[in-house]
Order: sequence, then structure tokens, then C-alpha cells
Amino acid sequence: ALVVHRHLKSEHVDETCSAGAAVISAMLFALFIFYMRISSILNTHRMTFVAVIALIHIALPEWSSLGRPAEPIAICSGLLLGELVGYTFELYKRIDCMRKQ
Repeated sequence: ALVVHRHLKSEHVDETCSAGAAVISAMLFALFIFYMRISSILNTHRMTFVAVIALIHIALPEWSSLGRPAEPIAICSGLLLGELVGYTFELYKRIDCMRKQ
């Protein structure tokens, strides 16, 4: 056990992910919010989810090599992008439905 302990002390392990992981996470959150918007999840539930995810990523320490100010901004941007694209898609869907009537 003493040998293993010395080995672990001497070896430095970088626990942060690459910057690409944060960008991919932001894109996945955008797709998830878009899906929630299209599948008619109630606004209160969707906005609560967005607020919780944003607050978690703002409050917790950094987990990628992207860094502290850029990482929460990327995640929040992904959340907002998903909401914007979902809103636009839903708007055009409603306009198309109204034109058919």
C-alpha cells in the first residue's frame, strides 16, 4: 500500500476535459432545449430546467480546459440558442398551420 501511495503522489493527473467537451455539451443542451420546445413541454417546466442548468454551470467550478468565464458562457449560449431555434421553428409551424386554414 505504501508503494501505491508513493506512485499516486508522484503522478499528476489532469482531471479537466478538453475545450471541445464544453462546446459539444453546449450543442447537446441546445438540441435538448429545441426538442423540449418542439415536443410541447410546458414553458414553466422548460424554463425551470434552463434556469437550473445555467445556475449549476455558473456556480460549480470549471470542469474543462476552456476556463472559467468562457465555460458557463458557452453552456448558457447553447441553452439560449436552443430556445431561439425552437421558438423560430414553432412560430413558422404555427404560421403554416394558420395559412392552411
